[in-house]
Order: sequence, then structure tokens, then C-alpha cells
Amino acid sequence: MKRTWRFAIVLLVLTTLVHFGCSDEEKSSSGSGRSKRLPDAEELSPKDAYAEMQTNKDLFVLDIRSIDDYERSHIAGCVLIPRGMLKTAIKDNSLYPKINRGRTPGKDQPILIYCKKGRKSRTGAKVLYSLGYSDVRIIKGGIKQWIADGLKVEGSAKATSSPASADEATTQPSVDESP
Repeated sequence: MKRTWRFAIVLLVLTTLVHFGCSDEEKSSSGSGRSKRLPDAEELSPKDAYAEMQTNKDLFVLDIRSIDDYERSHIAGCVLIPRGMLKTAIKDNSLYPKINRGRTPGKDQPILIYCKKGRKSRTGAKVLYSLGYSDVRIIKGGIKQWIADGLKVEGSAKATSSPASADEATTQPSVDESP
């Protein structure tokens, strides 16, 4: 009898681990019930992200932190959609009209996403991939690393470290403001 209970408990634990241990997988958008692994977003250093912003005017820069964090510091020209609202607001962006001006990315438009330290950006990228966005990148280390690397931010708590070069001291990252 004890042996049967032990076996049942072990089987239950293993089944639970298999079921909940597959958190990196999402249901496919085909609705077939089969799951597929979503790609990992490419991580860019803040300086590489800044260079990409200067050369790729189609790049959609997305801040997924809270409004309070955004007001303290943010990358110029970014769109603010907090991570918890990403699934619904990315399609029809009516959040924070003065900041976002209704801007939403196209499914094939390159998206550069950032958070405070870079960890939550991975989750945000997975959400975007699951919604059909195909070109998602992350700023490695988030806004904290961006500031530590001396790149400019806007907001009430601007960077205190010196920029890496004189060009970066006078140039704000620019992003195409059109929807």
C-alpha cells in the first residue's frame, strides 16, 4: 500500500514538473493546440542600441517600465507601454496620449525594448513574439546600463555620468516620430 502511494506521489510530482516546467513555450498562433518555442530576442549593448537608433529611422523604441520610472528617465522618442499592458496596448495604443501619440509598431518593424535592468525585457519580447512581431531586440542591462554607459536620457533624473564621447554629449537619440 505504501509503495502504491509513493508511486502515485512521484507520478504526480513528475507530471506537474513536466506541465509547468515548459514556461518558455507558448501556444502557437495557429490555434492547433500544438506549442512552439518562441525565439530569444537579440541583446544589444546600450552603445550598439544607440548606434542602431541613429542609423535605423524605422526602429520602434519601447519602454516597458511604469509611468513613474519613465518620468524619472527615458530614452528620447520612445513609446511607453508598461509590461503588464503590453498584450492589449501594443495593437491600439491609446495609453499616455501626450507621450505615445498613438504610435504602434508594424508586425515586421524592428522593435528595441528596454526596462530597468534588462530582465523584464525578455518577458516583454516573448509577449511581442507571441503576438506576431518578428524583429524584437533588447537593450542589455536596460536603462540602468544605458545611463552607466553615459548615454543621454530625458526626465527628472538625468544621467550623472559623463558621456563616452563629445558627440554623444550633444546628440539625443532620435527616433522616427511617425506612427
